[in-house]
Amino acid sequence: MSRILIKRSVTTRASLLLLGSLMVVYLLKDIKVVRKDDNPDLKIRQPTKNNSYVYSWPRCQQNMSAAKITDFSSFPDFMKDFLYYRHCRHFPMLLDLPDKCGGADKSAEVFLLLVIKSSPHNYDRRAILRKTWAEERLQNGVWIRRVFLSGTTDSGFEKERLNKLLELEQREYSDILQWDFTDTFQNLTLKQILFLEWMERNCPNVRFLLNGDDDVFANTDHMVEYLQSLEDNDGTLVIYNMSKSIDLLPIDDAYMGMCLAKAGLDPTSHIAVKPFGLNIPSRLDGNFLYYRHCRHFPMLLDLPDKCGGADKSAEVFLLLVIKSSPVNYDRRAILRKTWAEERLHNGVWIRRVFISGTTASGFEKERLNKLLELEQREYSDIPSVGLY
Repeated sequence: MSRILIKRSVTTRASLLLLGSLMVVYLLKDIKVVRKDDNPDLKIRQPTKNNSYVYSWPRCQQNMSAAKITDFSSFPDFMKDFLYYRHCRHFPMLLDLPDKCGGADKSAEVFLLLVIKSSPHNYDRRAILRKTWAEERLQNGVWIRRVFLSGTTDSGFEKERLNKLLELEQREYSDILQWDFTDTFQNLTLKQILFLEWMERNCPNVRFLLNGDDDVFANTDHMVEYLQSLEDNDGTLVIYNMSKSIDLLPIDDAYMGMCLAKAGLDPTSHIAVKPFGLNIPSRLDGNFLYYRHCRHFPMLLDLPDKCGGADKSAEVFLLLVIKSSPVNYDRRAILRKTWAEERLHNGVWIRRVFISGTTASGFEKERLNKLLELEQREYSDIPSVGLY
């Protein structure tokens, strides 16, 4: 996943900083940065002040025509759900914070708003962030504020229980925005769009945004120092207006890039952003170097007849070779029922193998190896070798 810095110099010298899944958005004051003649979508709706603590829309209905997509019935449930509701841009709001920025008129007093996507289950992560880099504070004379973005999970009693716990957490910390949509990876883009709509209504003049997830680290002290060195411009929501004419996609980073491209904003890399984390040496690095010269390992699970034997292997038209860790049973189960199903398709055979090594050590390693062996007996699709 890339981390990129976006800058553009125009007549008003506005800047925008995008940090991939950690995006700092420097909002543009003068909409002339992109010509209105070329971009009719740039008509900015005037923010409306909302005094209610629950800003709500009617529930969006399923688009049943999505079921007409070829092979729709074979899709996993999460993808069906995404396609049924892909057209929806508004969902009922369960938890609101209309005064988070002191009201729309005073929102310019917030220098950096931390916008963190977080599932209802992830209380522990939110608790850590509140005490570390996402702490609300006055830093270098400017205010840092924080909001967590959440949807709903599960159903029935468990959904109600989690919503109640989130409500109690909201009362304690006043930092959670929640909408009544299914909180899944496929709906991260929807979560982003819902937030931008909320921001236009309640925090239209915030100077900077940090867009991130609840499993990342950001040095917000250094970030404030850097952002204070940029030109002093106010801002408005260009990206949100671009999104109104672009269909939702499951991957939020890619979608935001599409919105930026439509706005005419060009991304550039930034040395301070680490898309794959910090390179900290570990025991596993040592293992790699010790065994780097090895090209052969003992085979624990074999499938010599997977293709009907070497002589008959030409009868297999497409062999799906899928790397999978021993612990990832759930993923393999989904793939067996969806795109990786073994079948006769258009008169030719599709076969499947999962490639695995070993993990953990001692009893846990033996336990996982035994489970993989049982899985292999059931499905005959797992060659396994004795490497980490």
